[in-house]
Amino acid sequence: MGRFKLFDMLKVKYSFRENHILIMEALLNKNYGADNLSKKTGIPKGRIYEFLNFLLKNKIITSLGKHPKVYSINPLSENIANFLELKFSELSENEAAVRAIQMGHKRIIPLNTSESLISNIRWLLVTRKSFKEITSISLPHLFYTNDPDKFEKFTNFFSGKEFTLSPNRVLNKIIRDTLWFAYKNSKEFIYVIDKSSLINYKKTLLELFSKEEIAEILDEIKGVLENKNVEIYISPTTNPYYMLMTETEVILTAISQQSIGGVFIRNKGIVSVYEGMVHEMIEKSDNLLLKWDKVFGNV
Repeated sequence: MGRFKLFDMLKVKYSFRENHILIMEALLNKNYGADNLSKKTGIPKGRIYEFLNFLLKNKIITSLGKHPKVYSINPLSENIANFLELKFSELSENEAAVRAIQMGHKRIIPLNTSESLISNIRWLLVTRKSFKEITSISLPHLFYTNDPDKFEKFTNFFSGKEFTLSPNRVLNKIIRDTLWFAYKNSKEFIYVIDKSSLINYKKTLLELFSKEEIAEILDEIKGVLENKNVEIYISPTTNPYYMLMTETEVILTAISQQSIGGVFIRNKGIVSVYEGMVHEMIEKSDNLLLKWDKVFGNV
């Protein structure tokens, strides 16, 4: 999307005013202070701070220095992504409030889009402390690293193939940041992944990265596992669904690449049934950390 189409989108969808756009256009090629921006755009100096503060609050521009303060819009694409992430986060928070009301009388909510799935996953990750996850045709985000450049390579490669890495970069960044925040803040995860996905992952590593980069990626994963709050088990069978479970809720979905159909269930009785199923799967699976050298020794 070209920069002027981006500006049009901000005006149409997010009610940006013409003065906001004038400031953004002025900052495209050079950083300016408020005085120079006022001269450049024709916006009176007494009013320009109103528009600058709006753009700063919404992460479209940044300020540099103090006396005098200078404003920048570069890198434009990253700033726009930050703004869209902020708007999505606000939307998610509003949805969470609505969901809390709904849950008072509604125990099952359908999930039919990646946006609804990710929104509910994010809500659980923020509000709960312990999780069990069975993956389907995918791997935990832990495998795709917290490094932005490496994550981008994984995203480009898997886009359209794995639902956890969708073409929507904003959703990807939000769920990645939420998960890594959870990993680093000692929230507990037990994952059950299938052996075939892990084999394909190793092939992907060799295709996308150098030996040094692969070593960095694997060291990061192993470091998280050694902290003991995240466990990964390798199942010999492929799971036909994706499931995320807490002590009181379960998300259960059937996924075919980008097609999603599932439910969000809040029922302790149903959760206990799936809890038993997960334990049975774990008993038949191998702990990745204990098999680390055997699994990744030839990568």
